[in-house]
Amino acid sequence: MPQLDSRYFSSQFFWIIVCFALFYTCVHFFIVPRLKSILERRAHQNEKNKTTAHIMSLQSAELRSVAHTKILEMQSNIDEIKAKSEHKFQEYASQALGEFNDRIKSSYDSAKLEIEKQKKILSEKTTNDYVLSLAGKVVTKLTGVKS
Repeated sequence: MPQLDSRYFSSQFFWIIVCFALFYTCVHFFIVPRLKSILERRAHQNEKNKTTAHIMSLQSAELRSVAHTKILEMQSNIDEIKAKSEHKFQEYASQALGEFNDRIKSSYDSAKLEIEKQKKILSEKTTNDYVLSLAGKVVTKLTGVKS
């Protein structure tokens, strides 16, 4: 086998040194600096991203706080509007109930007066007169012609 022949050791040793030197030179002067610059840029970008994320986190917390405050203000405003609306409704309902009670009382009083009036008329007239008067009223209401 020629690899193990001692005559070729010196040339093999020479070429292994030359190849290793070329490989070392390429790695040391081209590949390692590129990898180093890539890692430095990556580290710089990571720091930049961490800073940006921290700033955004602080802004997010601030916005959440502002939003929470606004929500509480809106709930307070809603409660105030609700209370005012309920109060106005109670006033309106009380007023409407009062007016309704007044109309009912007025109707009741006028009906009571009419009953008293009819009682008086009934007591003054005889039964036949009342029946004739009542029949005349019925005819008038049915036909629309006064008799």
